[in-house]
Amino acid sequence: MESRDTGQILASFAARRNWGVHHLPRSVLLALVREVGEAAELLQWVPDNQVSHWLDSDDNRDRFAGELADVSIYLHYLAQSTGVDLDEAVAHKIRVNEQRFPEETGSIDVPGDRTTSP
Repeated sequence: MESRDTGQILASFAARRNWGVHHLPRSVLLALVREVGEAAELLQWVPDNQVSHWLDSDDNRDRFAGELADVSIYLHYLAQSTGVDLDEAVAHKIRVNEQRFPEETGSIDVPGDRTTSP
């Protein structure tokens, strides 16, 4: 399903329940942050080298997928409440990043990345 399709489905879902009156940008942003936190909580104490194994459990994968779905839903609601076309914004950002990070530069040095530090 395309992001635009998802956005239309979510807008219709919210409209049928009259939720639009509650979808103020600050409120939706805070709900989005809460959902990101819930996804992070699931992986908080799982060592990096064990995440794939942790996700092999159907229960863990379902819970994590549910939290990612909540994140996506609130991201769509935030875009809608601020008049941002999410598909266009992502496409634009990809074009910007293509210019910022040309293929020939290879990997980037990420500040705080312990794998590249001496």
